[in-house]
Amino acid sequence: MMQTMTQRDRRNIAIVILLGLYSFLIFATAWMSDDAYITLRTIDNFMNGYGLRWNVADRVQTFTHPLWMMIEAVVYAVTREPFYSMMALSAVISLAVFFLLLRTLCRDTAQIITVALVLFSTPSFIDFSTSGLENPLTHLLIILFCLVVLAGRISTRRLFLAALCSSLLMLTRPDSILLVAPALAMALWRWSGREAQTPVRHRLGAILTRGVTICFVGFMPFVLWSVFSLWYYGFLFPNTAYAKLNSGFPREVIFARGLGYLADFFLNSPIAAVAVVAAIIAPFWRRNRHVAPFVAGIALSLLYVITIGGDFMSGRFLTPTLILAMVTLTQLKTVYSQSVHKIVRIAAVAFFIFDAPTRMDVLWQTEPRSGFNNWGIADERSFYKNIFSLQAHRTGFQNLTKWELTVREKTDQKRTGVSLESGVGYLGFNAGPDATLVDVWGIIDPLLSRLHATPDHYWRVGHFQRNLPEGYMLSLEQDRNRIHNRDLAMFYDRLRLLTRDPLNTPGRWKEIWRFNTGQYDAIKQLYPPVLQATAQEMAALADAFSDDGTTGPQIARALDLNGIEIPLPHQMTSAYIINVETNDNYRVEFRNGNEVVSSVRVRATDVIPPWEERRKAPSKAWLHSVAVAVPRKALSRGYTAMRIVPEMGFTPWRVGRVIPDPASPLPEFRGAASGI
Repeated sequence: MMQTMTQRDRRNIAIVILLGLYSFLIFATAWMSDDAYITLRTIDNFMNGYGLRWNVADRVQTFTHPLWMMIEAVVYAVTREPFYSMMALSAVISLAVFFLLLRTLCRDTAQIITVALVLFSTPSFIDFSTSGLENPLTHLLIILFCLVVLAGRISTRRLFLAALCSSLLMLTRPDSILLVAPALAMALWRWSGREAQTPVRHRLGAILTRGVTICFVGFMPFVLWSVFSLWYYGFLFPNTAYAKLNSGFPREVIFARGLGYLADFFLNSPIAAVAVVAAIIAPFWRRNRHVAPFVAGIALSLLYVITIGGDFMSGRFLTPTLILAMVTLTQLKTVYSQSVHKIVRIAAVAFFIFDAPTRMDVLWQTEPRSGFNNWGIADERSFYKNIFSLQAHRTGFQNLTKWELTVREKTDQKRTGVSLESGVGYLGFNAGPDATLVDVWGIIDPLLSRLHATPDHYWRVGHFQRNLPEGYMLSLEQDRNRIHNRDLAMFYDRLRLLTRDPLNTPGRWKEIWRFNTGQYDAIKQLYPPVLQATAQEMAALADAFSDDGTTGPQIARALDLNGIEIPLPHQMTSAYIINVETNDNYRVEFRNGNEVVSSVRVRATDVIPPWEERRKAPSKAWLHSVAVAVPRKALSRGYTAMRIVPEMGFTPWRVGRVIPDPASPLPEFRGAASGI
């Protein structure tokens, strides 16, 4: 007589089937990101005796993930092969994450199927299951942390393990601490109240004495790395953080890109977005407040993504958030859990039915989807599929386009000397240690990363282009400071002491202190210098109308983040006619020397230039004309110059004709300076 299948049997069968399906998806989509090779070049240089350096002349931390780098280094030391080894490492960790999530956190077969469907319907989760980036390790550490804090009573040992997992998460990616910090704080509070009816003051005392000590010991791996980083590199944070978070772009512009990143995730992964939202509202449903620390971590992570502008890789920064959201959903109380999982399951099945043809096309397509969306976000795996995918290697690169052939020919060569490049991952790995590469984004360069970016036509988050200071390339070639700008040359002298001079050079620790406490920030703000133009030059530029009276793209003056300053020989009017880009916001400052006497904001119009027209004429501007009244404060105190500064909008920022408004003569104003 056939025995009835038990719940445990059904769970195990479901897990085996889903693991097999996940393995197939990993095999079909396996690839290596170009950014992964940035870390691999550092590892290769380390293995060859050059130290943890990208360019062998500079000590620069070009990786964000020290723990992931160490694990990759161990594997690379054994195999001495980057492509298949790192892909296999990522795949093994991803499969472990998937198994632990289904086997240890899901309560029943329905939950197992729901979680798997959500993850399978999320392209970014599948894509970054390999890629050579740190996502799989981040996912694994989040799962391990959750297993520790969800195990019931928080003992001293479990508190230490929770702190240790948090420390390793920070070593994998520092900003991932936001996901687990609230839950770690709750674990510390639960540990302090192990005995029933413990008074609050006793709990606080236990936290401030033993609790903090236990957590500090758990965080020792991160503390030790931070000390090493400060000594070896001269900075606490990786160079990538300075390059990507130090753009100098207006905060509103970055926030807008961050919201766009969330919108991109919602559009490409609607089921995952529904799951994250369901996890966020869970504590507001009765009997589910126990998951509030996880929800707080999810919320902090989303806010952080918005504040940094997201990323240029679609969904990459949100896969750890998704993993924590799935853990949260598995911990909901029974009634709410059944309702949520049923809704998510139905939505996921419907999504698969209607979206399956698109997914299959993505898996097997031969032409890369190379376009960026309006937020500068791309499907990175699809973009590099014909060059860096497992499928391309297996088929011998048969489907390479002309552009991809050029890329491979360029990046497969050994190099010497100093060169300026973009997309330096694979190129840098193959270039060899004799090549000194400078990337226009500043990601691997200690000086450029600390300068404000110069907006280009289609900038992307994480790709903020810097203008090369005059004499900088010569400085690298000759290993001597040849920078023309005096202030920047002084700044670079101090920086070289940290990145090039011997580690125990006298005075090096003093300079490390000055750099890390912001004492040189004022110097680097002086570069690039503010653009200057005379009133006559600005009056000769285009206005919002062509000669025939029609609007359209016009030649205008491009601006950087510092704007443009117009010295004014005398105050002749109480208003100016200013022509600026239609879809940008600007701040018009009336200045007296270095003092901003007063300012006026110029808002964007509702006229958005056609995208195709902008692409056809990237050097031209779509202008609108604005009458800017001089503030009474500026009229009374006097001003010697006007500065027009971009505040928010879409680059490029441009300004056209600036002239006095003939309809607004300078009024008789008591105390006003009639001329400067």
